[in-house]
Amino acid sequence: MKKILTILALALSATIQAQTIQVGVKGGLNASNFIGESVSGIEDKMLVSYHAGGFMHVGFGAVGLQPELLLSSQGAKINDQSFKVTYLNLPVMLRVKPAGNFFLEVGPQVGFKISSAFDANNEDEFVKSLDVSAAAGLGIQPLSGLGVGLRYVLGLSKLGDFQTDDFQNANYKNGVLQLSLYLSLGRK
Repeated sequence: MKKILTILALALSATIQAQTIQVGVKGGLNASNFIGESVSGIEDKMLVSYHAGGFMHVGFGAVGLQPELLLSSQGAKINDQSFKVTYLNLPVMLRVKPAGNFFLEVGPQVGFKISSAFDANNEDEFVKSLDVSAAAGLGIQPLSGLGVGLRYVLGLSKLGDFQTDDFQNANYKNGVLQLSLYLSLGRK
């Protein structure tokens, strides 16, 4: 929690000295799966879901810092049953614009579990409440208007402590490919 507050304080202090500040909304598709060790007898497949939220971009010429707040539904299909976890994610992305409106981004993400479900069964006791990830992506984002981005989020922390017939000490982590549309609401 101390690290999150430090990152937010740095972002706030940067906004005071920033050349441009841009706020907006974003949303799109998640293609997610569990990554990690394979467990025999379990067939896992990608789950298609959504993410939506807002962002604030603080730019210093070709470099910028972009904290976001996203509601993200992710998970996997395991033995043809959907396993979904909904997180409130806080990515803080360092963005570099090497040419024009094209950007590359990289940064940490912290996710706070809101809910989890394994079809009709509640599996809240198995999924940890905090998910730590690293993210990298690219896209096109003009100073005003509509943009598009592609990002991969790689889970760094274990998803949970699974001790059921289907999961015997499985070391699963989140892996999420996100396709996003950005809409800038204004800049300063």
